[in-house]
Amino acid sequence: MSTGYLIYDARLVSQMALALGKHDDAAKYGALADRVTASFNNKYWNEAVGGYGSNNESMNSFALFLGVVPKDKENQVVESLVKAVHENGDHLTTGNLCTKYVLEMLAKYGYGDLAFKVATQETYPSWGYMLANGATTLWERWEPLTGAGMNSHNHPMMGSVSSWIGKYLGGITPDPNGPGFKRIVIHPYLLGDLTWVRSEYRSPYGVIRSSWRKEGSELQLKVSVPVNTAATIYVPAGDARSVRESGKPAAEAEGVRLLDERDGQVRFEVGAGDYEFRTAIR
Repeated sequence: MSTGYLIYDARLVSQMALALGKHDDAAKYGALADRVTASFNNKYWNEAVGGYGSNNESMNSFALFLGVVPKDKENQVVESLVKAVHENGDHLTTGNLCTKYVLEMLAKYGYGDLAFKVATQETYPSWGYMLANGATTLWERWEPLTGAGMNSHNHPMMGSVSSWIGKYLGGITPDPNGPGFKRIVIHPYLLGDLTWVRSEYRSPYGVIRSSWRKEGSELQLKVSVPVNTAATIYVPAGDARSVRESGKPAAEAEGVRLLDERDGQVRFEVGAGDYEFRTAIR
């Protein structure tokens, strides 16, 4: 974990230095991240199993999150992660450090429905298990222990599921090309048996809202973008011609610019304002 976070922090410092025009520092810390990435892969990659370290949920999801996995090994690592989750009955085997990465990496790499299943389990270990055993706050451990065995019954470390709900179900994330939510990405995932999601985030520029609802064979996606910002919106549709915004073909709507179509998503760029997209769903 320490080696991984050294890579992560060095990348962040490099990016910050570049934003500040400190090109020597950007190069220095970028080179450090590259060296440590090589060491990480040399130490922890296990060719025999097609994964990292002990090939469990934590190691593989963390490596994917860090972006250290070589492209030619990425599919192997994702498959190993999925296999580990299935081998544990579609439950987590993670604790405070890597629970976050399992849910996010499953969704990112095309296994969002599996992430949703993990997040909504009701048997041990899961958040649903906590609820079923009387929890009104997050426990420090998955087990329903008391006394010295459970130091805290109100602990934030398993709370990353809330972040996942906002980022993947609600679809609200900051765009790295416009830090601080100057630019926004709206990319909701339609997962499991959900028929609607409503979310909002109070950014420095104002409240960002994203809500979607399935209405029969149609999807409605409403987005509010604050003033002095812009957003990239992903609409789950195979063809831009099937997407409408405020009753008009989206590509022709005011303030909406079609970017591209890829992987079952149509991307639009919009400025500040309120938007309502509709498209047919399968």
